[in-house]
Amino acid sequence: MPNYEFRADDGEIVTKFYPAKDAPDLGTPIRVNGKRYVRIMSMPLVDEAVARKVHGYPYVSRSLPINAPGCEHVRDGPKKGCCIIESQRQERNVLAREGYTKDFGHLLDKGT
Repeated sequence: MPNYEFRADDGEIVTKFYPAKDAPDLGTPIRVNGKRYVRIMSMPLVDEAVARKVHGYPYVSRSLPINAPGCEHVRDGPKKGCCIIESQRQERNVLAREGYTKDFGHLLDKGT
């Protein structure tokens, strides 16, 4: 049975199980333990995609050249000048510009 999400006026969200044929329409109110909730749109695939895109960011690259353009850099300490990669999009752009590829989470040598 699919899960459906419902939100209370105070913002609390609960998940309820319904057979698809019996699921309340979006915006339909229900009562749970005497509290009123309204069915909202559930987007689990969107949530998973967002988690995938932000997982592991930001990070300090130990493989990109020191002070490579297109990103912030560590200002002090032993990693001074190393690139700070803040998102998947930035990572792709910097790697492409520098001629690197990423495979299995590791930066590889410059492509041929």
